[in-house]
Amino acid sequence: MVISIEQGKSVEVRQAAGLYLKNNLRNMFKSMQPAYQQYVKSELLPCLGAADKHIRSTAGTIISVVVQIEGVVGWPELLQALVSCLDSNDLNHMEGAMDALSKVWSPF
Repeated sequence: MVISIEQGKSVEVRQAAGLYLKNNLRNMFKSMQPAYQQYVKSELLPCLGAADKHIRSTAGTIISVVVQIEGVVGWPELLQALVSCLDSNDLNHMEGAMDALSKVWSPF
């Protein structure tokens, strides 16, 4: 996944790829095979602790779209991952989790 925590591409390219992913997930997530859905979810969670604020924010935006589509019940490991990030001593993880939470539970 291009938005991943991998540092091989510029932040701008990774952020643009993440926003492109978000837009495509809005239309295609429900029609994706469950293994692909799970892959996307598993790649997003590490991005919450990315060193770059823009990547953390983009990951939170994509996470909020997935939750809008299938609800928190459809992603049972999400809440535990967010709690783990909040319990972390790493400011990036804490900030990434707070950003995702603010987007997931903000009024629509």
